[in-house]
Amino acid sequence: MRLKNHKSDFIDQSEALSFIFNNKSYKGYKGDTLASALIANDVLFFARSFKYGRKRGLMGSGVEEPNALVSLEIGGRYTPNLKATEVMLYDGLSAVSSSNPNSIDFRALIKPLHRFMPAGFYYKTFIKQKVWAMVEDSLRSLAGFSKAPTEKDEDVYDHVFHHTEVLVVGGGVAGITAALEVLNNSKTTRVILVDERAHLGGELFNEFQSDDTAISWHHDNLSKLLEFKNVANSRLKIFSRSTAYAWYDHNYIEVLQTNATGESLISGGTQAARKVLHKIRAKEVILATGAHERPMLFETNDLANIMLSQSVRRYLNEFGVISGKDVVLYGNNDSIYSTAIDINNNEINCKVIDIRPSGGESETVLKAKKLGIEVLQGYAVLKAHGTNLVKGIEVSSVEMQGKKWRLTGPSKRLNCDLLASSGGFNPVVHLDCHCGAKTFFDEDSQAFLPQKVRKNRQVCGSISAIGFWKDVVIDAKNKAQLTLLSLGEIKKSTQDSMSENYLDYYNASQFFVPIEILNRPKVFIDMQNDVTTLDVALAIREGYRSIEHIKRYTAMGFGTDQGKTGNINGIAVAAQFLDVPLSEVGTTTFRPAYTGVDFGAMAGREVGGFFDPQRYTTIHDSHLESGAEFEVVGQWYRPWYYPKSGEDIHQAVNRECLAVRTSLGMMDASTLGKIDVQGKDAREFLSRVYTNAWMKLAPGSCRYGLMCNEKGMIIDDGVSTCINDNHFIMTTTTGVLQAFTLL
Repeated sequence: MRLKNHKSDFIDQSEALSFIFNNKSYKGYKGDTLASALIANDVLFFARSFKYGRKRGLMGSGVEEPNALVSLEIGGRYTPNLKATEVMLYDGLSAVSSSNPNSIDFRALIKPLHRFMPAGFYYKTFIKQKVWAMVEDSLRSLAGFSKAPTEKDEDVYDHVFHHTEVLVVGGGVAGITAALEVLNNSKTTRVILVDERAHLGGELFNEFQSDDTAISWHHDNLSKLLEFKNVANSRLKIFSRSTAYAWYDHNYIEVLQTNATGESLISGGTQAARKVLHKIRAKEVILATGAHERPMLFETNDLANIMLSQSVRRYLNEFGVISGKDVVLYGNNDSIYSTAIDINNNEINCKVIDIRPSGGESETVLKAKKLGIEVLQGYAVLKAHGTNLVKGIEVSSVEMQGKKWRLTGPSKRLNCDLLASSGGFNPVVHLDCHCGAKTFFDEDSQAFLPQKVRKNRQVCGSISAIGFWKDVVIDAKNKAQLTLLSLGEIKKSTQDSMSENYLDYYNASQFFVPIEILNRPKVFIDMQNDVTTLDVALAIREGYRSIEHIKRYTAMGFGTDQGKTGNINGIAVAAQFLDVPLSEVGTTTFRPAYTGVDFGAMAGREVGGFFDPQRYTTIHDSHLESGAEFEVVGQWYRPWYYPKSGEDIHQAVNRECLAVRTSLGMMDASTLGKIDVQGKDAREFLSRVYTNAWMKLAPGSCRYGLMCNEKGMIIDDGVSTCINDNHFIMTTTTGVLQAFTLL
């Protein structure tokens, strides 16, 4: 539902937008995402799960969302498997669920057989070719989500290349602060700031209700940042709605940017790009990528309207929408109390269930209690009740016994129509790990943090488990100073101190994974692929110990969300069953791409005639007049032979060879590569390119050369001429010239 008197800087209620979802018409406002607009219209079911066909609702509010996959538009504008949380609403938008929750689904009909379909079911059942052949077509029809496009893409996509001294990834408090610190302390350093949201500020917007200093800080610092951007010859570029999805060697990072409406724009007869792929080379990188909230684990935790606490808070504060009237906040850290306070301030009934015992509460906890919010401390959710939508929960008292969580009391039932949980925060280390960097488990923050030291890279903010935004400001300034020092812009960096508990601002307890809950059925880890705690237990019983093997056996993290909300919980579950610390289990390998990338964006404008251009020599018309047949070499049309009437290729070539031997022949060699090699090491360079001896070739002489690959196989030949001791003219074949051009 949409809150009536809620004021938001992001939603323009004076501009209503019409859109269609699953063949029904709805209304939203400018600034909504598709997800927030559907919440406002009380749409709670978004998809069916991959394996069991269970109805699923929203869980997150951004790139971490595992359930709400949609297909956008039709025909040449059709785009599959987009997250509803990332699709900005525009007038006339048309979308359907990738797996429609309102239709009859074969997977849902075989619910009684689910117990016979654990992890490894497919490997064991279809190992025999005869069995596989009987059901192959049926199973393949269930694989994946949206249907693949069948029509030509009407949109265009661009590639843009950039070089910069500093690339800042993340536009929250940390990213804004780091960019400003670099710009303020250097007169020449160029900065590119990238953020996946439409507005810079990140999670700081959630603090606006309770902290006026957050509002003033954001206004002042964003204004300062835009001053740098709006001057002539600006040293600052800001790419919003842009996701840095891959980091390769030598600080080469690829960023995918979507335009403001998700539509192709046509202006002055020219079609603008729907998406732009920015290819960025940076001397220094500052990662301010934040953290994703991880859910708590309990039985049937996949029912619709079970969401992440911070996502509920974001929908409430940024979009003025909420999907329930009787809300329970459940978790192991103080962030749930901040969400509860915001919900209570909007006159919505809520209560808090905190697994931590009472005593030693923070100011946030005391504030929630003072407001009259009902709080149950030392309790855990055992199970969510409801058919497809959460209607209530079953809770029990818990306590830490030694290093293990144990249930200690009888259970009781509480009613609710929205359950929001928080099991702590997972720093977004994915990009940092793309080039082989390793994470480590930090006991204070109960999180896997990025590698501490890495050349030409700094990390700041929530990616380093720093929770309080004022500490984030200090940390970002410190890391920007180190970046300036690495660039040689300053001779000495200043490093200010943060608050005493900056690594445990939310007072998170140890990972909550009691064995009594883990052994229950349908405790889901990976929502998209229906991976449960019992699947992990089965993988371990069958001999798998490495988390990489467990991941592949269970398909954990194989979905479009790549395990952003599930994999760390999966690691914790594996650690519990293996009875080893999380640090010993480690993480799975993070690889590009961090999020899905359109094939169209990868191709850019190099499609159609630009994908494989036809190249002609200057005397191509003469070849045509002579009746030449052509062969394509490195995209060049080279004359192959000149047949006369009735001749085949062999007869024509024999005739041409005879003519050359008895009179005269001419060859069009303009397609060959001509490479000018100059310098004192020119001879040594040629010796490393070609197999022949070049050290004694006299000026005015030429030599035929062979080029071999690392296996000693001939891959090219050519003739090189010595102009003088430091100057050679080198020719290559057409194909190798193209390779040199690409490099």
